[in-house]
Amino acid sequence: MIPHASCAESKDILESWQENVSDWIELRESSPIRVCLASFSSSSLGDDLSQWRAYGMISIGFSPQELTSHATGAILNEVVYDNAEQLRLAKLYLHHILSSCLEDLKHSTTPGALSSMYKDVEILVELMAFVKDASYASEREVRLMYAENTSMAAGFYPDGKKAKKFRVSGQRIIPYMLSTELAASDQDKERLKSAIKEVVIGPS
Repeated sequence: MIPHASCAESKDILESWQENVSDWIELRESSPIRVCLASFSSSSLGDDLSQWRAYGMISIGFSPQELTSHATGAILNEVVYDNAEQLRLAKLYLHHILSSCLEDLKHSTTPGALSSMYKDVEILVELMAFVKDASYASEREVRLMYAENTSMAAGFYPDGKKAKKFRVSGQRIIPYMLSTELAASDQDKERLKSAIKEVVIGPS
């Protein structure tokens, strides 16, 4: 996209993203953006041998509508595996961000600060969360993604983020958040229905 940039500002932002993406991947642990993912499969089988082999002994079926109501501000999307489609979506997404930036710059009283914000690769986190290598395509993964900017949340929470809990999986300690804690208000929490619709016991 860089050779075809419509103006110097667009080219500058694209070049910044190009330089910063690999750095961000290496340094993401210290990023102020915290991404929480819950993974599901859209396979209608609910009883797939490859899934049993990879993930365990119990399959839980969820209602997508109820699932999204549990996590205000979270995004539920299918994972994209096809490389050509990933590139098409990336170009579309980047073009949208660039257009937004150029429009904002027209009306900004602090263009330097605004330009710096748009150069930050964390703005691409949403896109990164929904692409995966084609070798995983059989999983037909659907992800519920919640991204929290801890630097922006500092005014609401003592340490800049919502409290997280921990669980053990094999040899790993995994941080997680309860979806009900993402509900917008106590009233919303009271109205939440269980998203679980089915439980299938596996072959083992």
